[in-house]
Amino acid sequence: MSLGLKFKQRLVQTISLVVLNSNLRGAETYGFCLPVMHCNACPLSWTLCPIYKLSELVQFHEPLISMEWIIIAAIFTICALVGRLFCGWICPAGFVQDLLYKIPSPKFNLPRWTQWMKYGFLFITVLAVAYFAGKEVPGFFCGYCPTATIESVIPAMLFSPEYNIGPAGYWRFLVLVLIIILAVGNNRNFCKIICPIGAMVAITNKFSLFSMKLSADKCIHCHKCDKSCPMNVPVENCATTGKKVSRDLECIECLSCEGVCPTTAITNNSHIVHK
Repeated sequence: MSLGLKFKQRLVQTISLVVLNSNLRGAETYGFCLPVMHCNACPLSWTLCPIYKLSELVQFHEPLISMEWIIIAAIFTICALVGRLFCGWICPAGFVQDLLYKIPSPKFNLPRWTQWMKYGFLFITVLAVAYFAGKEVPGFFCGYCPTATIESVIPAMLFSPEYNIGPAGYWRFLVLVLIIILAVGNNRNFCKIICPIGAMVAITNKFSLFSMKLSADKCIHCHKCDKSCPMNVPVENCATTGKKVSRDLECIECLSCEGVCPTTAITNNSHIVHK
């Protein structure tokens, strides 16, 4: 892959991680969301977590015509422009998984069907649980979210001696350890099978203004694009089907496939120069 492209991605991810966690005043989190997995209970967070906001609206049965839904609508507006690009370039959880995958270890792939599991997490552990039981029950997503554990629970344990994680805390840390171990062997496993934010915005890939296409005339079927994709998108198939690469629900538009293509068969409409 082009060193320039990978450097740009890591630079943007690092800056995003710092900026999202730069609320040094410790003031109340501002009431807006970005389509990334980032816990608003983090002491240094500027933004709300989309899952927290969505579940709050569902829990209190807020009518869809309420002004409160504008925050969620804004997320879909952003993704209507760029699809899941925030997953590939901004999300702190994705960045950490990218780094964990760099650790030398046996690597493995997950079956393609496991991508549908995250929709179950969204509809069951977020929407259904919040609607019928509220966010305080053990089955609610935030009760075991690994991002919340890292950004909120661990800081609370370190800086608040009176903080008590309770019996449910052991389950929370077990999930975190499992996700970390899996991330070393399979890149972005959390994004693929669990992340409810990814499930929530995936549909925007179908109509976003940002797009990536594969030219069948230039493709030499080397499958380097398939091997480079952290989300296991069957990129090379687009040479046969004629579909745009970025229209796949799992594409996070990280441009990895474009960066490794030896014939520049994969291009995007943003005119990003990386060669």
